[in-house]
Amino acid sequence: MKILFPKQSDSAVIRTLQRVTDASISVGDTLHERLITITATENLKDKDSPSQRAIFLAFKKLHEFSTEKNLDSGYKTYTIARFVVGPYQIGCLLGKRGCTISEMQKQTGATIKILDDVEKNPKCISENDHVVDVHT
Repeated sequence: MKILFPKQSDSAVIRTLQRVTDASISVGDTLHERLITITATENLKDKDSPSQRAIFLAFKKLHEFSTEKNLDSGYKTYTIARFVVGPYQIGCLLGKRGCTISEMQKQTGATIKILDDVEKNPKCISENDHVVDVHT
């Protein structure tokens, strides 16, 4: 799984992800966002996997970062998680006629957008990858 993190986020977050989740975390160096790649050995018998725990923790840290950033501004706090999805996985995310992504939005209350303009993708991702924004 690949997640785009704000460049100004604390590097201690990444070390925490690795220590707490038993997942391997690699960090790409970029101008505006860091590409975080999460990999782990999965055990189908486990209720949740190291990569799932890392993703949940990463999202929690993104939310904390957003909250701290907007705390003094008086604005409503929201979180945007930016995932990088490969060309062969995007169909699974969408589902037939968008059913899967619609169901995910309905169950979570999040807004999920697959960004169309690949020209605006961060330079750190492949030209075939898609950026998926999840707004909560």
